[in-house]
Amino acid sequence: MQENKEILALFHLIDDPDMEVFDSVSSRIVSYGRGIIPNLENLWENTISNDIQERIEILIHKLHYQDLTEDFTNWKSSSYQDLLTASLLIAKFIPGLSTVAPPLAGMAGVALPRFTVYSAVAALLWAGTWGGLGGLAGDAL
Repeated sequence: MQENKEILALFHLIDDPDMEVFDSVSSRIVSYGRGIIPNLENLWENTISNDIQERIEILIHKLHYQDLTEDFTNWKSSSYQDLLTASLLIAKFIPGLSTVAPPLAGMAGVALPRFTVYSAVAALLWAGTWGGLGGLAGDAL
């Protein structure tokens, strides 16, 4: 996503100590959708402060959760609720299913672009969830 003046201003306000300001900034950044994630990752890489990095991680997790929720809502409201689509969304979280899901998708005739999108969403969700939990646990591990 192209950074504009509003995005840059929001990024500068991420470190504001006032939680009310951070909540407003967070809501606005999340409203941009998943396209802003690369910008947030770049900001995370160039930030020295652990506190600000944690806030950026929280924003990325909110965006991943929003995407997953939207995907499940679309799946639930579709006229054809195939379990394969749902399994691709959650496959990364269940040991063994992540290994079996791709061949099952191929045997079921799922189109490659559709499989790629669901697999990418699942991978991002998996990485975001476990990375976030690891980040929250911090030095305790």
